Amino acid sequence: MQIKELGELNLIKKLMSQFNAPASDVIKGIGDDAAVIKLDGKCLLVTTDMLVEDVHFSLSYTSAYVLGKKAVSVSLSDIAAMGGIPRFILTSIALPKHTSTDFIDLFYKGVKERIDEFDVALIGGNTSSSPDKIVVEAVVIGEALNEDVVFRSGARAGDIIYATGFLGDSALGLNIWEGIKDKPVTDPFMRDAMLEHIDPAPRVKEGKLIAEKKLATSMIDISDGLMLDLRHLAEESNVG
Repeated sequence: MQIKELGELNLIKKLMSQFNAPASDVIKGIGDDAAVIKLDGKCLLVTTDMLVEDVHFSLSYTSAYVLGKKAVSVSLSDIAAMGGIPRFILTSIALPKHTSTDFIDLFYKGVKERIDEFDVALIGGNTSSSPDKIVVEAVVIGEALNEDVVFRSGARAGDIIYATGFLGDSALGLNIWEGIKDKPVTDPFMRDAMLEHIDPAPRVKEGKLIAEKKLATSMIDISDGLMLDLRHLAEESNVG
């Protein structure tokens, strides 16, 4: 069987069946936006995300600087979905040998701007060569009080579903980017959608406020799309 036949959801379930062995200091392992680990009255939140060239971004419309910001944002968003505060980040990047040093400089300029915005410290990472595509990964470590962590598994029948931001903006932005060629875009709504796709804003402040005020029974980052991620939440919560 090939991966495309198995599908992402079934792949995750397969891994969960192999590696979700209970551990006394792990509150939540595979199956949520971040792993949750006990630590002296608080919880460590640990997550990782990957961006692959021509799968998650295209260099035809994504600059090195913006890619650096996005690489941080996608992992910060996972911490936000748990109601946590991001503290530390490790970034890894694999580059083809023909990549210019200017690209690397601009990429890490974007990384620094985004982590400074959310008071996150870069504490390590890795660099590697790649045959022909750029691959970026970010590991973010956050924290939350035990009682403030919001899991995917808390939803109840009758709950109302809320979302931050405007659904579909990123997908619309992608369609515009792929269709404009060299045409200028002047419509402000279209430009906002284009920016939302290449430089998404992690909802860290919103997630923290929702958790502290106990406004949600469950949360999930919907970077994979509303329907797919709502299915993840429903399955984890045993609701429809």
